[in-house]
Amino acid sequence: MPDLVDYLEIIRPDTVILVNALLTAARRNGWRAFCLIPGEGAPTVVLTEGDGRQRLLLEPLRYAPLLAKLKKLARLDVAQRRRAQRGHFRLLGAAGGPGPMAVSVATRPCRRGEIVRLRFRPS
Repeated sequence: MPDLVDYLEIIRPDTVILVNALLTAARRNGWRAFCLIPGEGAPTVVLTEGDGRQRLLLEPLRYAPLLAKLKKLARLDVAQRRRAQRGHFRLLGAAGGPGPMAVSVATRPCRRGEIVRLRFRPS
């Protein structure tokens, strides 16, 4: 299985490209879920898979825009950080690739910001 770093090494610091890279990697590799967790030093992307977890540290300056973009896609309140929120959106299928996927987005507050969990399922 390709490492998440392989997908993120080639991208620019543009938030839309980062979100697209994460969602594309999830679709291609059949990931069921991943979490964005604000850490002490650097935020972390934790990929939850059947065989364990894979971690990737993000630059702290990328975390807030990435979080805001995912919340906008799921039609959540971007300014609300003290309450848990739930939303969803659909990824359309590409020609020759996997079919459409439903993405559930759940946020919850934590001491250092917000934890975001994305779950993927075929729709």
